[in-house]
Amino acid sequence: MVAEQPDHFRVIHLQGSPYDRGFEHGSLFPSEIRSLYTQMLTASILPYLNREQTDIASVLSEYEGDLYADGQFSYQLMLQSAKSMERDIPDEYIEEMQGIADGAGLPYEEILIANTFMDTMLAVRSVPL
Repeated sequence: MVAEQPDHFRVIHLQGSPYDRGFEHGSLFPSEIRSLYTQMLTASILPYLNREQTDIASVLSEYEGDLYADGQFSYQLMLQSAKSMERDIPDEYIEEMQGIADGAGLPYEEILIANTFMDTMLAVRSVPL
């Protein structure tokens, strides 16, 4: 007997402005969006990245500051990286992410981080320690 992979996706059709599409997306899947952020970032990547603070701060002393103390290193690093990438994200994508955040009842920053974390992780891992 061969096990079959269950379906793990849904197809939805969204219409309207980028913000409206994002809002509907966030409204339809708030628990899935929260779960993704929690499982991927809060429970996995952020704690892992916090362990890297000492090594990264030895190369980039900025990360020794108070902003990064008390376990805030990874979140602040991710947020700063996301905000620097945000400058190059087209306005309609930013509007859509804001709609997702509003629809799901999450802070925009969490949606921005969730959409840029891979680039941030690749950049962090490229720091020669």
